[in-house]
Amino acid sequence: MKTIYFTIYLFTLTLVLAGTVSGEETAAKKSVRFKTANLVINTDSKPLAAYQVELLYDKERVTIVGLEGGAVDGFDEPPFYDRMGMEGGRIILAAFISDDSKAPQGEICVSRIHLRVAGTQPIVLSARVITAAKPGGDPINISAEVLIVETDTSANSLH
Repeated sequence: MKTIYFTIYLFTLTLVLAGTVSGEETAAKKSVRFKTANLVINTDSKPLAAYQVELLYDKERVTIVGLEGGAVDGFDEPPFYDRMGMEGGRIILAAFISDDSKAPQGEICVSRIHLRVAGTQPIVLSARVITAAKPGGDPINISAEVLIVETDTSANSLH
């Protein structure tokens, strides 16, 4: 009889512990959200023909799940990048246009970045310009920043 009670106790304990682990996994899934960010380059009225920008992010919390081109003609195709950078905490984005007449200037959204974010803390993405060029290939000084688009999609709303 003691063996039966002990077996029932162990079975019940197993179910309780399994429910606790499942509850923790559910809580972790609830804190997953998807965000969108724009890579914005400012050329100070100089035409932009090519850029290379390094993005840094917390690889423990953020995964890049997609990259799109920007909002201007000439940089509307996705930039070149290394696929390993999508999860590594550092990714380099680069693009160029071959038609000098399409070289945009001013404040330009050159790429849209889709992110999977774990946790509820604010997202920190930083951009560092590696190089940029105007039509003809001469270097120019530009600035770059990553702006989070204020739409939030939690993993739960996708089901």
